[in-house]
Amino acid sequence: MLNNQASPYVSASRRAVDDSNMIPLINIVFLLLIFFMVAGTIASRDAAPFDAPHSQATTVPLLETTSIVLAADRSLWLDDQSWGALDELTAYDWRQLQNQLAEKRSILLKADANLPATTLDPLLKHLRASGLGNIQLAVDQTP
Repeated sequence: MLNNQASPYVSASRRAVDDSNMIPLINIVFLLLIFFMVAGTIASRDAAPFDAPHSQATTVPLLETTSIVLAADRSLWLDDQSWGALDELTAYDWRQLQNQLAEKRSILLKADANLPATTLDPLLKHLRASGLGNIQLAVDQTP
């Protein structure tokens, strides 16, 4: 019995043949995904922009578990949380900051290079009072 109607078995095999052309494309997309995951670097960005001071010292930076950014406008940031202007922090704000830092062992301080060194004095005093064991200043290492 010959009909002009196609058998359902024939169309299923034709669909399988048509879908098999997608396998190389899927492989290429998967390989590109792996390439960009390995080749790309993921870096965390600071909440406030700052220009790191230059240094010729070769020190190993701390693993950034907690970082404090002191921006050029004297705004203070703990990780990604703003604490306001350094000059306007109250005693209550300093106690809250010390309480948050009490459980930390080390911290990376990122101060803008355009700030005078005397700006860091009150901040360092409060960081020492919170019991931090290690405070490291982030610098731009130039050869």
